[in-house]
Amino acid sequence: FGSGAGYAASGTATAYNGVPTVNKADASVTWHNIGTSSLNITADGVYYVTGSTTTNQITVAANVTAGIYLKNATIDLRSQTGKSPILLNNGSNVSLELMGTSYVYGGPAGNGSNGIHGSGAAGGVNAVAGGVGAGAGVSVPSGAKLHVEGTGMLYAYGGDAGDGGNADTTGAGVADIMNTGGGGGGGAGAGIGGVG
Repeated sequence: FGSGAGYAASGTATAYNGVPTVNKADASVTWHNIGTSSLNITADGVYYVTGSTTTNQITVAANVTAGIYLKNATIDLRSQTGKSPILLNNGSNVSLELMGTSYVYGGPAGNGSNGIHGSGAAGGVNAVAGGVGAGAGVSVPSGAKLHVEGTGMLYAYGGDAGDGGNADTTGAGVADIMNTGGGGGGGAGAGIGGVG
């Protein structure tokens, strides 16, 4: 939904792909506290998530169909380079049910590496690494499906782009010096959509 963009979502609860999406009373279900640990969803089913974290994430494995209730949760990975708070994989089929107000912040992109100093014909010809892309607030790769439903709100923010590396200028102007430019910084992540 736009590189580096924030995205606010809301919707109306419905049944989805055979996964019941009826609101449950708190006493009738077990809520996963995302502040305690990451939630790795590897089997079809309905999951309930609340709490706050700056390190953990929700991951849905490939080809898994899941209903995820998200209630007043904050997953802020702005200190975690390239990570997405909610990460779908190829073939994931997810109904995200919103209860209350939740916030997700993708991790920033990595910075590009600085250029390399070289000497002579073989010097300075190695490519330098670019930065890893930023995380999306909700990462939905090609081949995955996401439905946002429920009576709550979700504010999703992609991570910021990284800085490019500095070119190596050691010995600039000398005929047999071959230096490299800096690597590009990683791109910004979407609020909901692709990584940088």
